[in-house]
Amino acid sequence: MRKIGLVLVALATLFLCSFAHADEVTVTGTLTRVVAIGGETTGWGVKLDSPLQIEGRTFDLIEIDMGGKKINLLPFEDMKVKVTGELVKRTGIERKAYWVIVVRTFSW
Repeated sequence: MRKIGLVLVALATLFLCSFAHADEVTVTGTLTRVVAIGGETTGWGVKLDSPLQIEGRTFDLIEIDMGGKKINLLPFEDMKVKVTGELVKRTGIERKAYWVIVVRTFSW
């Protein structure tokens, strides 16, 4: 019985890990401030050098979330940056669904 339990736990873990894989993207562009109704924004975005296609829609700006990293982005405002991270869809009350990159690496 214990072996069956261990096998089930292992299978469940593998099943959940297959859904945990996120889309990692790298974008380049100009760091800019972002505002939105109701404050539903990360506050920062990248105005992309080339458009990004996500689920059939084209974006020329994508918000970024520093993912808890304590980095002051003000000195980099209006500078060319390169961002790599996980592409996630967030939802809000006013904006409904919107896309954000949770930053893993940030360079200028």
